Amino acid sequence: MAKLAGKEVDAGDAEDSTVYELKGRVRELVDMKWVERGTGEVKLNTYCAGKGGKVKARLLCRRALTLKTILNAVIGKETSFVKRTEKAVQFTTFEQQPKEKEEEDVDLEIVPKTYMLTPAKGEGPAKIDRLLQEIKKVQGTM
Repeated sequence: MAKLAGKEVDAGDAEDSTVYELKGRVRELVDMKWVERGTGEVKLNTYCAGKGGKVKARLLCRRALTLKTILNAVIGKETSFVKRTEKAVQFTTFEQQPKEKEEEDVDLEIVPKTYMLTPAKGEGPAKIDRLLQEIKKVQGTM
């Protein structure tokens, strides 16, 4: 649930359980350059999918103030997280996007996207370490 103008709005994650969250900055690797997507609450969420109720996980981040989704990355059992610096972790996930950007009714293709997460100013490197620990715990249940 997201709060917009003081009211709760279902943003598609009402059924998720938040395992861990931190204020962080999200960057995406685009044409071999890191492009900042924004700063907001980065949440490690779990949810049940399908009839069997299999546990799945994702990293979700909405930009502060506007609540625009800047990261919604599904985490698989094999998703690798690499600590690049004391405060930065990099990972690659696969996302769906339209094959043709101009048309809405087109087939979707799956493309790899690489992200870098760092804690927001004032947050220490321990936040990234804890996030990585929680991700490993969740991946162990998949």
